Amino acid sequence: MANSITAFVEFYFKGEKFSPSMLIDLDAVMLGQNHFNPYSLHRTIAQQNGIGSYSYELEVMESEEIQYKDAQGFVADFVNDGQFDIEGFEAQWQREHIRTQLTEIATQHLGINSQELDDKLLSTLVAAYKLGQQAAK
Repeated sequence: MANSITAFVEFYFKGEKFSPSMLIDLDAVMLGQNHFNPYSLHRTIAQQNGIGSYSYELEVMESEEIQYKDAQGFVADFVNDGQFDIEGFEAQWQREHIRTQLTEIATQHLGINSQELDDKLLSTLVAAYKLGQQAAK
């Protein structure tokens, strides 16, 4: 299942309530950057919602905390009351990504499908993967 989440900011500007938001495909972010960086998210949300880069509206928006909702995939396990455990999600995403890649390797080279891949073999493949990662450093 794909991992996506909606980031939004609620704020008041000139007596009016605003809730600009944007949908984030976390799988695409993780594949492209290997981590989720929320630091420029205010400006990205503003841009996608027609809020000017040099406006007072953006300044007010930036003073409010980004919240998260509508999580799809296992990322839902890392969202609680609008807060997103980014580090927890990234660690789980990395584990799942490695597992998927290793399952594909086992299928290709050993003729084992994902249902036949037992925990011992997967653990062995993960250990070999980690050893390769350490050797590459």
